[in-house]
Amino acid sequence: MIYQSSSADRLSSASFGPAPRCSLKPPRDDRAWLIDPPLDQLAALMERNAQQAERRRGTIGGAEWRTFAAAAREELLAAAVEYTREFLGDESAARANRGSQRMVLAGHQPGLFHPGVWLKNFVLDGAARQGGATAVNLVIDDDVLRFPSVLVPGGTPDAPTLEPLAFDGPHEQTVWELRPAADRAVFESFAARASQRLSGLIERPLVIDYWPLVVARAAAGCTLGAALAQARRQWEDRWGVETLEVPQSRVCRLPSFRRWVACLLSDLPRLTGAYNQALAEYRRAHRVRNAAQPVPSLAVEDQRYEAPFWLIPRDGRRRRLFARRTAAGIEAADEKGVVAILPPAERDGGAAAADEMQRLESQGVRVRTRALMTTLWARLFLGDLFIHGVGGAAYDEVTDRIIAGYFGVEPPGFAVVSGTLFLPVASPSGSADEMRRVARQLRELKYHPEAAVPPPDDPAARQRWEELAAEKRRVLEGAGPPMSPAARHRAIESFNRALGEFAEAARGELLDRLEEVRRAQRIEGILRRRDVPYVFYPASTLREFFGGLLHKNG
Repeated sequence: MIYQSSSADRLSSASFGPAPRCSLKPPRDDRAWLIDPPLDQLAALMERNAQQAERRRGTIGGAEWRTFAAAAREELLAAAVEYTREFLGDESAARANRGSQRMVLAGHQPGLFHPGVWLKNFVLDGAARQGGATAVNLVIDDDVLRFPSVLVPGGTPDAPTLEPLAFDGPHEQTVWELRPAADRAVFESFAARASQRLSGLIERPLVIDYWPLVVARAAAGCTLGAALAQARRQWEDRWGVETLEVPQSRVCRLPSFRRWVACLLSDLPRLTGAYNQALAEYRRAHRVRNAAQPVPSLAVEDQRYEAPFWLIPRDGRRRRLFARRTAAGIEAADEKGVVAILPPAERDGGAAAADEMQRLESQGVRVRTRALMTTLWARLFLGDLFIHGVGGAAYDEVTDRIIAGYFGVEPPGFAVVSGTLFLPVASPSGSADEMRRVARQLRELKYHPEAAVPPPDDPAARQRWEELAAEKRRVLEGAGPPMSPAARHRAIESFNRALGEFAEAARGELLDRLEEVRRAQRIEGILRRRDVPYVFYPASTLREFFGGLLHKNG
């Protein structure tokens, strides 16, 4: 076997129950955090995971698990220090490298995300400080930027707008790793255009000071994603954050990673089975009928097994990776044909196959992780704690099942972090509750007008109102002549229309109020969005939100 665990330790995915935190939701309230477990308990979780890893007795490609994982961690640390030094300098990289045996990780795509996502980076730093660990943030650059634009609030507090604004021009659908800034004029003018649109709401958004850092990194030769991520990390450095940074693309070039991929490709039928079984169990547990959710199952086509990795050729477009065992070796292919023949990993633990993957990459053909394998690799082999967002935590219920079902070990615990920060602009709140209240009152006026408003003051009108109400009551109570259900329904509708004429003034007031609430909802829907990119907030608001996690006021 390419991978083997001790029979005493081995679990199955069926023996592993659903993650208890899969139903966690982002906070609804402004300036609220979700950190689960709490920040002061993350060091203990890190230690439990480390002790759990020490007890693993499996082998990977013939190497003891602990030996293999230690080598992978050393390679990651060296790559992260080297990369961080490239744009932060020796001093900041040295401070972030605490020389600890413990390592805590987080990761996200390099785009313009909201403050609740950025919160993970500050919790990452805080958890590392508490646990005496080294923190590494993975920049997930194997995703595709489909639309180089973001929604930007504009207008005024009383009449806000929300429209897309491009931060770069269109480009081929390539992965972040390879995508350059395509339109210099659009790219370099983004801060000016965004701040102009925000001017009626935010006096000085962060983008004014942050975007020049992005432009400078792009001018230094960075891809668009790297420029965004490095500028963000430079800003964190001003606020005292001490974390290392490394793109996932560099992680996927590490020798240990390539050996691991070689081992999995050599054992792909079993991995594909465990992967698909984990997805099937998840779908049953959550009654998910869509076969593409949470991710598609791996295919088996003509004795070829789909692997949970991407193959990315020179054009930068992700393709599915398939493999099958032949007399010549492990045949790796995409949808267009065979790409390489890899030596089986059982011969040498995957070393020769790793060399072949390195040769392929030198020719522009890359092997990269898909979402579930990104965190599986990080959690099992690179770190003692992984910090997820709410979405990643839900996905990793499947990952936990793969870990148990394929590797046969207990999945390490992870943390979940999210937050909500609204723009610091006064806006209505509670409009949804008010909308329901007004709608309920309008319904009462339509179906129970005699109960919804008092009788009129005019004596003649009052007498008519009382007669109609009494006749309706008799019909409801069945006190009059026998009536068919249809006739009874028509009679009640007739009484409601007649009684409703006495409630026209009240109805008009409620309709006016309904329009006011709808307008408030439109305003609230713009100004109380939690997905506004962090660069559109004032720096002071962000500092207040991150609070005690900051170590400088720069």
